[in-house]
Amino acid sequence: MTKLDQRISDVLKKVANEQEVPEFNMPHGFMLPQTEKRWTWRRFTVVCGSSVAAILLAASISSYLSPAFAAYIKSIFEHTNQDKGLQTAAIQGYAQMPDVAATDQGITISVHEIVADPTRVVIAYSIRKEDGTVLSPDLLFETSSPRKNSFSLQDAQGTDITRGFSGSDDKNYGYISFTNDQDEWPATGVTAAFDLQEVNGVQGHWRLQVPVKLDKTSAATEKLAINQAYTAPLGLQVVLKDMTFAPSANRVSLETSWTAEAKRLLHQKSERLIGKTQRPAHAANLLVEEYKLDYQIVDEQGKDVIALQHQANALSQGLVSQDREVLGQDGHYLWKDSYVPFDRAKPYTFVLKAIHKVEPVDVSFTFNPSDLQKKAISNTLEQNTFTVKAISVHSPGDRKNRAILEIDAALADISDIHPHWWRMTDGNGNSYQVTGASFETNGQDTQGREKVKMSLRIEGMQQLPKQLTLSLDAVMKRYDNLDWRAELPVGSKNR
Repeated sequence: MTKLDQRISDVLKKVANEQEVPEFNMPHGFMLPQTEKRWTWRRFTVVCGSSVAAILLAASISSYLSPAFAAYIKSIFEHTNQDKGLQTAAIQGYAQMPDVAATDQGITISVHEIVADPTRVVIAYSIRKEDGTVLSPDLLFETSSPRKNSFSLQDAQGTDITRGFSGSDDKNYGYISFTNDQDEWPATGVTAAFDLQEVNGVQGHWRLQVPVKLDKTSAATEKLAINQAYTAPLGLQVVLKDMTFAPSANRVSLETSWTAEAKRLLHQKSERLIGKTQRPAHAANLLVEEYKLDYQIVDEQGKDVIALQHQANALSQGLVSQDREVLGQDGHYLWKDSYVPFDRAKPYTFVLKAIHKVEPVDVSFTFNPSDLQKKAISNTLEQNTFTVKAISVHSPGDRKNRAILEIDAALADISDIHPHWWRMTDGNGNSYQVTGASFETNGQDTQGREKVKMSLRIEGMQQLPKQLTLSLDAVMKRYDNLDWRAELPVGSKNR
């Protein structure tokens, strides 16, 4: 069965499950109703031996059976739940359909479709057994040892130009995404290489070389210079460098760095963190290296087109990916934030709303774990309140000897706390690693503070000691009341 046969076969199986014609509204994806079968698959099997016959069948029944039929054959990305940028690019005709597959040990890895432009390459694939059973796409990342399966991008000379990749899935299809945080990929195209040694617990070798074309999407991409600068009262210099409009994403490029005076003051304040946090060697650089920006891009009516916000109720409106390149020491970065496309031919305004930066703090709680059942223990940090509610240890059979500490917090200006900024010791001086944290927001209190439930994951605790001390050495605070604006250049309508 060829690749086209398989695609049509998949569609016909979906059609066989329809009971009534689904409504098709571009560009949104659709889900066929899971109802009783009106036909059986046997009626279609006779035509799937020939690509020509299958295409004729698809053309003849799609006009009255399902308006989405032909569109589905054309593109997986038009109906994916990944992001609207991929849908937009596919609907505009930028999806590529390579015929690339590899089979070993009765398992076939097939690459079905690609959306690629100068901002990213996204590849849709599937995994099937020889009897046609579809396997979970996640199996490419579930191996008995790390680095058994590798994914890379290569230029025409075979040089690895991978800057990073990620994986996701959408039912029967998986997606490998490569982001581009450099200025250019070769317009002539690149090659995506899969080198796989384990799938579904089966050892084998699946090697795929997938050609990725970039000529059409490169021609449809505009990169417009802006180069407007601003220095915030905190001493952070922000340069809005350029805007890239591509078929699957729009990308904002920003360069940030501290003024000389700001760096001097930050290094001076960093002395309070010497020997603290769970990573004391890195603590001295926290204040200059760890910061974030909140900003919006608004239209002529002041309505958000995109928004990036870092706080308890974090908002990443339309965000596809965020890359940060280190340009120099002391927090000198180039940020490339990609968003789902918005109309390039309209005027927009960039609005910087806030800066988040790390501050050293000194907050601690000393308590007897058994006493928490009777009364929680609280502490305050300026307008922020933390209340330790409970701690529990997993069963003795838990090989990780993990404890979970529950904290309720009311946060006024704290936007983030990294797990490594906490420290825990017992009455005998033993230290325990805080290796993770989860956060759940629950609206605001009467003072307008964010109500947050925190769960700290603590390793190495076999049983609860009689006394514990929890210390917090640093937090990330939000400094707002900024309103720097920069007009964005208008792109071309004909791209």
